[in-house]
Amino acid sequence: MLTLTYQHSQFGTADPYSDTAERWTVSITEPGDDDEDGPHAGELTLYRLRDDTGHSRLMAADSESGELLSIAEAVMDGNDYNEEFQKAIDMPVGDLLVLDRVYLAPAWRGFGLGPIFAAEAIRRLEGGCCAVAVEPGATEWPEDESLVTDEYHATVTRKIAALWETIGFQHFKDGIYLRDTAVDHGGILREQRQHLRTLSEAHRASKATR
Repeated sequence: MLTLTYQHSQFGTADPYSDTAERWTVSITEPGDDDEDGPHAGELTLYRLRDDTGHSRLMAADSESGELLSIAEAVMDGNDYNEEFQKAIDMPVGDLLVLDRVYLAPAWRGFGLGPIFAAEAIRRLEGGCCAVAVEPGATEWPEDESLVTDEYHATVTRKIAALWETIGFQHFKDGIYLRDTAVDHGGILREQRQHLRTLSEAHRASKATR
């Protein structure tokens, strides 16, 4: 069974930016020998944009990446949530969780594991957040740059967006998707876990017949 390990590191006294844009890394590893982690199967990166630090969430997001800033700008007006966001979310008060990156090792792709592990990570980290945001996009591109046309980019983005929709994300604006934490997504999580159990059983069965 694959294992998810959550990690957040900070200095003894957190600086204003890292305290406001709190970075979480979720490592996915295969089972190893003697209680040690096995091969690396993937990794997720999430940010929690905190609203209680007294510092600008936009500036904190900008200090991390342009992608994180674009998401923050889509939902915020200054340090408050904008009117569009407040209309889209049931209770627009609290932190914002951002699903920044999902990476799976090549051997683990094609089984629908990205949404499964994203849903698990969100389940663990969404407490105190009013919404989860994501901007669908590829983390890797073909080595042959001539293949990366506008049509190719749009097709890949649509496919990834469709995956996020399976775990409760809905399009907000400008390519940004939101998942309202006030909505009960328990049924989705149970379905995802059952899918993972089915995959795990099939994997064990295939190893037993080798």
